[in-house]
Amino acid sequence: MSDSYIQVVPNSTGAKVDVSEITRADTTTVERQRIVISDPCNTDRHASVNAHGELSINVNDTNDRLDLIIELLEEIRDSLNS
Repeated sequence: MSDSYIQVVPNSTGAKVDVSEITRADTTTVERQRIVISDPCNTDRHASVNAHGELSINVNDTNDRLDLIIELLEEIRDSLNS
């Protein structure tokens, strides 16, 4: 799959979308849409991504299902890294 983009009506009056303007490798300037994983009840709580692109999560509960989820995520990570 190659990178691509769509072009929309400039500066319309509709909903605003959070974007960053970047220049792609082919020298095309595009607006890259940003999304945030956040707490729906507290707009100041956002998931963070470190400099290596790793998503950080805070887990306050441990149980068998959580251990299974962690195991599955580790398997996915290992398969992506191999």
